[in-house]
Amino acid sequence: HHCAESISITLANGRATASPRETRVYLSLPAAQWWDDILNTCSNHMVFFRGTSHIDDWRSENPASLDAALTIEQTHALSVPLYRDRLKLEYVRPSKDELVAHFAALGLKGPFWDL
Repeated sequence: HHCAESISITLANGRATASPRETRVYLSLPAAQWWDDILNTCSNHMVFFRGTSHIDDWRSENPASLDAALTIEQTHALSVPLYRDRLKLEYVRPSKDELVAHFAALGLKGPFWDL
């Protein structure tokens, strides 16, 4: 599904906003599989849609057993513990328990988010 309409994402003052506001990031790979091949995950399993009706069209043609669709704000918040300090020499990726707690704090629960 490709509508060829533009999406604008702005990162400013620690916040992410999108235009149109209905923009969603569709995730087709469950969280437990993200780090099996992080380059593949980011390049092939994160699809941007202008709104939920576009995702509904996509899902009707591409059914998946597990998937998720997040707002730009949710996607940005999801990344904070993973990338906030990523450039520091002493960086250590958050533990599984820390990530599960972070997902839950964002309301991201269920089989898709299980690690």
